[in-house]
Amino acid sequence: MKQATGPTIMFCFCLFEGICGMYWPSIGFIKSKYVPEEIRATVYNVFRIPLNLIVIVVLMNLESLSDDVVFSICGSLLFTAAIFQQIFQCLLVASMEN
Repeated sequence: MKQATGPTIMFCFCLFEGICGMYWPSIGFIKSKYVPEEIRATVYNVFRIPLNLIVIVVLMNLESLSDDVVFSICGSLLFTAAIFQQIFQCLLVASMEN
């Protein structure tokens, strides 16, 4: 496999940061709009459990993971989150039409 160059790594880093910069405010807006105030803190904390578990697993295996694998994991998880966000939006639109 060809070794990534400095500009390629910088581009991928900026792309990753841009995606995170769009994802977190978007999901925060959605959660604040649809999660009732009374249970919001509980729901937010439950959502953080899988995130923290993923971080722990990756950090425990960091020595055996290459940078390519770490970025692939991050990209895959962000892509999965985008798919679920799209599904949520479709369900929301369908429920508003009924």
